[in-house]
Amino acid sequence: MYTKVVLIVLALFALPASVSAQTAGVDELRKQAKELENSHNWLEACQVYDEILHRDRTRDDVREAYQRCLRRYHIVHRHRDKVYRQALSRVTPTQALEMYEQVLDTIARTYFDRQKTGPAALFRQGVEELHLALAEPVFRQEYFPGIPRETVDAFRAKLDEWRKRKITSRSEARIQVMAVGRTAQQICSGTRSLLLTVITLEFLSGACNALDEYSFFLTPGHYREVQGALRGRLVSIGVDLGLVDGQLKITRVYPHSPAWGVLMKGDQVLQIDDEPADKLTPEEAARRLRGEPNTLVKLDVLPANSMEPRLGIKMKRRPVIVPSVEWSWDFAKIDAGDGMETYVPVGKLRITCFQETTL
Repeated sequence: MYTKVVLIVLALFALPASVSAQTAGVDELRKQAKELENSHNWLEACQVYDEILHRDRTRDDVREAYQRCLRRYHIVHRHRDKVYRQALSRVTPTQALEMYEQVLDTIARTYFDRQKTGPAALFRQGVEELHLALAEPVFRQEYFPGIPRETVDAFRAKLDEWRKRKITSRSEARIQVMAVGRTAQQICSGTRSLLLTVITLEFLSGACNALDEYSFFLTPGHYREVQGALRGRLVSIGVDLGLVDGQLKITRVYPHSPAWGVLMKGDQVLQIDDEPADKLTPEEAARRLRGEPNTLVKLDVLPANSMEPRLGIKMKRRPVIVPSVEWSWDFAKIDAGDGMETYVPVGKLRITCFQETTL
């Protein structure tokens, strides 16, 4: 059973671009991003588009591409989430439709851009979300097993008819979502109630994910992770991971964590519990480092500036305090008047993310 629908607006990740991306020209970056899109590397494509936007915020075409890749990333992340898939089996189609209407109502009442919040606009974004999901192998394999690709592609093409439907109310949107779900059931030659729930929640997700690049629907597992981050406490070994020139590397080690004094910033992760790191995205790798308190995780790493790997490093997961504010100080030279210069101490504060303890 569900208790409530949560719509959260926050920045999901800091997206550091690789060193090569930071030094490449815009034309080269566009080429890199397109190649990453073609290979379904959505998170890395987001990183490259984000680097372009850092240089020129006026590029509407790049912002649109960034949001498209971000939506594809969320789709893949959502349907690889075991907690989400388990939750689907406990939600009836009727409950899913009620959740959908509730989300449409919440967005209409609270979101600032009224042009995006009408039932017709949100319904069309739901159609787009399902259209994108049907292009992802993980979605087709999970919910259309054994169905010929040509059949699924024909259903995907048929969604264009629903884009043109005239929707004037949330109840009409609900009826059309149900019609899409029934059509999907017919493709599967059965009455899989789960498929009705899945289709409805894709429309729900699309209504949230299309608002802007900071708004999205959280799955139960992802919501739990975000709640931990907002409280500044996660059960992990205490490192941040990122792709640096195509390699999974440690980008930060948190003080007083299990990894403190064991691993270093710049270390390349080779394996996590015998799973090769080159098969994992940073998100998937980070998820493998999290777990229940006092459980062990084993890593193989290549230390920074070393050719000799360290194998079989075992660390025990435990709650880690994730500070959102860092501080430092240095001396700065200033003009003291009459041609004299002096040095004064200057303090610096850096907010890495916003959470409950930031203030």
